[in-house]
Amino acid sequence: MENLRKTILFPCGYPHYLVCQRGGVNNCQVIHGVIQRLSTVILSDFGITLMIGKLRPVFGSPVLPLQLSDSEVEQWLAYNDPNVSRTHPVDLDGAIVRNAYDWQSASEGVHTVQMLGHSMNTVTIPQGGSVKYAISTSCDSSAVLRVALIPTQPNDDGDLRFSVCVDGAEPQVFSLKEPFRSNQWKQNVLRQQTVRTVQLPNLKVGQHIIVIKAIDPHIILDQLMLDFNNQRDFYLFPL
Repeated sequence: MENLRKTILFPCGYPHYLVCQRGGVNNCQVIHGVIQRLSTVILSDFGITLMIGKLRPVFGSPVLPLQLSDSEVEQWLAYNDPNVSRTHPVDLDGAIVRNAYDWQSASEGVHTVQMLGHSMNTVTIPQGGSVKYAISTSCDSSAVLRVALIPTQPNDDGDLRFSVCVDGAEPQVFSLKEPFRSNQWKQNVLRQQTVRTVQLPNLKVGQHIIVIKAIDPHIILDQLMLDFNNQRDFYLFPL
């Protein structure tokens, strides 16, 4: 084995190259342009050393614009202290926000999918199924209901339609299907949500019933927000 010297060249992305010589764990050369850090993997059973050139940023710790002070770190790490809040207060500015799994009732076949969506617990509604939500308001006002869903695509050349009914009114039908590589398609992918809005110009004080029904398969609901500011600019639902 010691007399066998076999050189293998691995491209690691220009301008980095890797040369591995078989025959001993120390017989390895790395030829490169500029390299800052190396990661070494030793396969001792075969006497081979692999050296991977320049770790990409994705493998390192995130670079934050601000650094926490020592006292702030201690505050956020004090999870065992019941007197320390584990949540950051959010000013909802009058909006009423719900995760989709916080329903009042659901039809048969509706189930949650953990670790998916902004809520990390989305709701899959089978074709013909529905979920019902009860939301109470404290004033008469115009509002907009924003419904956030997972931006899926139909795999059967069909559509992705669902309807929204508020207080028994005529349901409004929406489609999630977007032209491939369209601007809206790109925004949905970047956001990992697609949002549809229902205008409610004369919403009265009291309890309101919202029913969301899947007309086609593959409808995955994430979050809802009843907002009294129709022109609000936002990125995340404040939950």
